Amino acid sequence: MRYVISQPQFNHFKREGHIELEGFYPDTEAKNLKTLLDEEHAKRSQNTLDAGYELQRTNSAILKTLQCSKLGQLASAFFQKKRLRIAFTQYHPYYPQPATITEISSFTETCGSALIQLGPATDLPYLPSAFGNITFYKNDFPIDYPKLDAPFLLIVFATDTAQYIKNETDPHKNALKKLGYGFGDRITVETHPLITHS
Repeated sequence: MRYVISQPQFNHFKREGHIELEGFYPDTEAKNLKTLLDEEHAKRSQNTLDAGYELQRTNSAILKTLQCSKLGQLASAFFQKKRLRIAFTQYHPYYPQPATITEISSFTETCGSALIQLGPATDLPYLPSAFGNITFYKNDFPIDYPKLDAPFLLIVFATDTAQYIKNETDPHKNALKKLGYGFGDRITVETHPLITHS
């Protein structure tokens, strides 16, 4: 099944910098994803920055859920890129102040992000408002992370030619060194598989 967006949806995203899609994950799928994330999150030391970072790297079921065709197809449509990969994910994303993706990422060619709502309803107008909903964001849209008091999964997207760069404002700036990368290296499919295909 091919997932497409309407012209009014794209126009809204382009104008406002974000758009919410209701029922992205049906309740059963959303509950399953939350359970997987919570279980993997609980295995990690909770007093470290890495507690919710890249949980799909150690849990293949989470990775399979994120590689669903609709996520890649919708991201491709909103960001107008044919070939995308997940740059990184963060469960319970927290940064000390509002920030754009560029400010918290050590990748070139990030395109934007998405938040999946996995908790109770929220009242911030640019956040996904209900369980299982997703909101896509443009790269330069600042998210007020200190106000995220419900479980969210942050997904950041980059192109297939993204590179690893030094970014002092990224709390995970050295994470890719653990995977054998050096600053300036191009990201490979072995560590960051494509979620779209041209």
